[in-house]
Amino acid sequence: MTTAVRSHVREFIQKSLVSKDDRAPLDDAESLFLSGRLDSLAVTRLVVFLEQSFGVDFGANPFDLDSLDSVALICEYAAVNGR
Repeated sequence: MTTAVRSHVREFIQKSLVSKDDRAPLDDAESLFLSGRLDSLAVTRLVVFLEQSFGVDFGANPFDLDSLDSVALICEYAAVNGR
């Protein structure tokens, strides 16, 4: 994972958390969805973000929530499935 990808993903996730009034520290390995920090609407926004930012085609690359549950996993998914 490049630093630029990680920074872009962290910025997106932090904005999503702040929109829910969650300003707690964020570790790259920390659960986001299964822990309840982010909800199903955030998953939808994340999918759109990954499609637009990294060219991920979710039609060709199915996923389960476990594969997108942390900053580290999101970055890995984008690196493997993006342009």
